[in-house]
Amino acid sequence: SVENNKPLYKKLLLIVPVSIYFLSSANDFFHFNKIEGTYLGGRALVKPSSRLTFIPKAGYAFEAERWKYDITTSYLLSDPGKLYLNFNIHDKITNRPTLVSAHEGSATLKSLLSKLDPYDYFVQKGFSTGLSFNPSHKTNLSVNINSFKQWSVTNNTNYSWINKDSAYTFNESKTDSTLDLNTVYRVNPTIQDGYLRTLSANFVYNSQDKVKLKDKEVFMFSYPYTTFGFGIEYSSPSFFNSDFEYTRLTSQFYTSRRVLGLGIGSLGLYGGFRISGNIPSQRYFTMDYNANMFDDAMIFHTLVETNFTGANILSAYYTHEFDRLLFRKSGIPLIKDIPFSLSLYGGLFVTNFDKNRINQYPLPNYTGDTPYSEIGFGIGRLPLLMKFYFTWQISDYDTERFTVGMDFGF
Repeated sequence: SVENNKPLYKKLLLIVPVSIYFLSSANDFFHFNKIEGTYLGGRALVKPSSRLTFIPKAGYAFEAERWKYDITTSYLLSDPGKLYLNFNIHDKITNRPTLVSAHEGSATLKSLLSKLDPYDYFVQKGFSTGLSFNPSHKTNLSVNINSFKQWSVTNNTNYSWINKDSAYTFNESKTDSTLDLNTVYRVNPTIQDGYLRTLSANFVYNSQDKVKLKDKEVFMFSYPYTTFGFGIEYSSPSFFNSDFEYTRLTSQFYTSRRVLGLGIGSLGLYGGFRISGNIPSQRYFTMDYNANMFDDAMIFHTLVETNFTGANILSAYYTHEFDRLLFRKSGIPLIKDIPFSLSLYGGLFVTNFDKNRINQYPLPNYTGDTPYSEIGFGIGRLPLLMKFYFTWQISDYDTERFTVGMDFGF
């Protein structure tokens, strides 16, 4: 009917976020970055039996001129406790661990539109194997042995939809700090080439209830909820002849709940620590700027195009979603009828290397003992479900003093 026929501009506005979601979630099929250039590939899910799952991925990176494969196999040894035997073998371009952007996520749109990419890439070839099980309904414990050969890679393309004709040659001059980041991609830092062999263990708790979806259990989103986890990673020449020697510990905590009848408060904490030895640069902790096109409440907005790295990191971020409650409860004429939502947020983090050797070129940014901090507010329930974030840096680092970001949501 005519009533159900949406105007063309509304259809186009719907296409934009859907397209952005597809490009950010279809990483196994298509992505673009400064190392690989255009990547085309595929992914399959094969279940020969109710206990065996087989996930092969493969593709080709045109600028890097290399094939990628990634094959994961999981076998259910015992249904009570969900005890799985896992095995993965791969040869791929991967990235250093990031706190904001998803590991091996996609910076395709940011790369093509603004030459921004928070990921630090390197080649990794090898395997991992281990066991995972649920000690209780809401916990998971995994133990893995990992054996990888890793080596550095450099930028292979400067293509983007903007400034695409800019002159640029891939030689030592690319490290020139005077280069405009709007003209060239950020230099991909080196790693410590070698064989990294580790023993790792991770424990995760999630307070949400699980529901069965087809033949898989998934967490059902609900308030309040809390999740926390711990991880340890050990590497030594005495352990499968690794080229590196270190012990690395991680911890994280997140909770979201209603607070005093004034909306929903969310607190995220993260800690990463060098316990002993020297962590190689490919395992540094990185507080990165967001790889996604749109902002989110619990990210450091003022980083914009700067990463902070360290062998140790501590981070805390709090956001409070008032929705329209503050306006309604004020009782003040006009203000109580404001149709928009309000949120407040802020956070801080520190990164340092302590006694860990810095083995990276160019040298990384790190805060030392002075925290990086910011505060801001968000306005939502705008037309087309747009939401804007206004953020001020309250520390004194050479990033941005003030930013305006956008997202879609309430």
